[in-house]
Amino acid sequence: MISRLMGVGEALDQAVLLDAEGKELTRMVLFEGTPVPEPVDGGTVKVRPVSRVFRTTDFGYRTVTVERLLRLRFQMTPERLQEYEGKLREKLDGNGRGLKRVRSVEAQGQALREVDGLLDDAKALFQALGAFQTTTGTLCGRASRGFWKPEAVAIPPASRKAFRDAFTESCPDAVPVESGKRNGPKYEPDSGLRDTENVPLGEDVYAYFKREVLPHVPDAWIDESKRDAKDGKVGVVGYEIPFNRHFYVFEPPRPLAEIDADLKACTGRILKMLGEMSA
Repeated sequence: MISRLMGVGEALDQAVLLDAEGKELTRMVLFEGTPVPEPVDGGTVKVRPVSRVFRTTDFGYRTVTVERLLRLRFQMTPERLQEYEGKLREKLDGNGRGLKRVRSVEAQGQALREVDGLLDDAKALFQALGAFQTTTGTLCGRASRGFWKPEAVAIPPASRKAFRDAFTESCPDAVPVESGKRNGPKYEPDSGLRDTENVPLGEDVYAYFKREVLPHVPDAWIDESKRDAKDGKVGVVGYEIPFNRHFYVFEPPRPLAEIDADLKACTGRILKMLGEMSA
């Protein structure tokens, strides 16, 4: 492999001449325009690349983050309320900022009071809503963030994930969840559907996205906050040298009839040897 960074090079191939039994006879270097030699005595000729000339940008790409809309169904049930309480208690038992990591008795008491307050708010919300459920983006977004009018129950950021995990579930047919932010994306992204695309350096990121991604997922968008640290453009620059893509030559397997004939011949030789040994 030769890169333009190393100066002027030339793409070369190699021809391997094999006899009828598949044994190698000789090798030849093929320059550009050199004809492939003819096979000898019923043999074959295999041609494979030896060197190729590339631009340095041919191995580069930009990794862009592709986001999808978050679609949720919100519903409060006694079972989910119990699950929510379990998640909060589990957090106090050592996951995150739990009681095992809180040394003073006063701090432990404060943590317990916070959990009790969150549970009381959730139970009050359940009493007001009952078995009500919704897939409306605005209402579901408020509920999953722990805020529902007119009760105006505010859930601290540290406990919002437990609230969302307990009372919402993914629903592909739901209306997208609004982010509630004045600045930034209007809708929340679904971290479970987040993906990346490697766009060749010589290609426009948005043109690639429109051609390769949008026809399959129309609700996707590019996270423009993920930018390269050096040039500041959308997508993080990376490099990869795919040797197999440029140098691997696929060799199809032999026909089944030929393989079967070889196996029968081999089996016949083995049987003959066994017969001679027993005679």
